[in-house]
Amino acid sequence: AKMTADKQKLALKQKKKDAKMVNKILKASASKKHYAVLGLRNWELSVGPLKCWKLQLGKKPYTIRRLTTKQIKSKYRTLARLVHPDKNKDGRAEEAFTALEKSAAVLTNEEERREYDRIERKRARQKREEKMRLVSNVVHLIQTNVLLVIRLAKKIMGPFATPILLLGSLMI
Repeated sequence: AKMTADKQKLALKQKKKDAKMVNKILKASASKKHYAVLGLRNWELSVGPLKCWKLQLGKKPYTIRRLTTKQIKSKYRTLARLVHPDKNKDGRAEEAFTALEKSAAVLTNEEERREYDRIERKRARQKREEKMRLVSNVVHLIQTNVLLVIRLAKKIMGPFATPILLLGSLMI
């Protein structure tokens, strides 16, 4: 009641911002995406060992664009300041802060991070394979239906089917 209209607007705006941040963290945490909880993207790429004819370059894969522990801790500290229950007035800030701590703990521990990355790669590969199966099924279905239409057209047109189909395909 003692706040001016401008201060009320600012407080409401901050409350919405806090709620948005908490919701984003909790949503990522619910799907067990630790990098997303911290607002990071894992663009890690492993290349190698390279083999060219009988020559092998390197013994183990070369990793490109791996997030360092320092980067992870820095992002954690930044978000922890924003989501800490004493600073963030959202009702679920404590829950979001706990999820943030858990994700940071997993990603800063090298063994746990390696295991988490392995599981995520496996999950992504399974997802890609499932999509490819679906695409393959759709292509097969379309192919079957096209052949059915061609057979039906041949039956209807009789001896004129081949020339008409050839002319039709040339026009397309």
